[in-house]
Amino acid sequence: MRLDAALDEAIAAAAQAALPASATSLNHLLAGISSVSDRYVTERERLADPRPDNPAERAARALFFLPADLIKIHVPLAELDAAQAIPAGPLRILDLGCGLGTLSIGLLGYLGPRAAHATITLSDHDPAALALAHTLVSAAAAHLAVPVTITTRAIDLHDPTSVPAPSPSPSFILLGTTLNELHLAVPDPARTTARAALVTHLVATLAPDGALIIIEPALRETARALEQTR
Repeated sequence: MRLDAALDEAIAAAAQAALPASATSLNHLLAGISSVSDRYVTERERLADPRPDNPAERAARALFFLPADLIKIHVPLAELDAAQAIPAGPLRILDLGCGLGTLSIGLLGYLGPRAAHATITLSDHDPAALALAHTLVSAAAAHLAVPVTITTRAIDLHDPTSVPAPSPSPSFILLGTTLNELHLAVPDPARTTARAALVTHLVATLAPDGALIIIEPALRETARALEQTR
């Protein structure tokens, strides 16, 4: 895994320019970090609430969580690299439940010039997150000198028919800490069946040499749910 401090600085600068100054103040940022962390660890019932992040939570994701999380995709990418299975460029990337575009940024950071001209579709249910994701992915691509074409689309992953179907088929489909948030109101085993159906649908839309990358939180509950889906 390769850390790029300059990339972190470019993303942080873009985020601070795009976010309200009040949201990035220390007190608001700390409150946002605490709120986002609690939502995913100790208060997971809040994940069923469709309300978007407030500005402080969005700032926490951009300035605190994103730099730590973007490198997670380097692990499966390194495995693909070792198997000589990285799709050939130019790449077509579909980032589902993209949040602030963390996995897309991590992928561009790993591949660098190998990404050639990347076409990226960022999809999420939160329009404000999509707007910031566009800004941050653009800033990362500019820093990395990788030409990109970025589009955004609001979707509801509970409904597979809302998933965009880029043509030609995607080289990469990315699901970053998203699968565990789906169908929370549905009891198991129906929840697992619905998640597996989405994954099966996504695999069928990939290019022949494409890859679906799923990254989930490293918690006991989410790890077991991912294994059940697998």
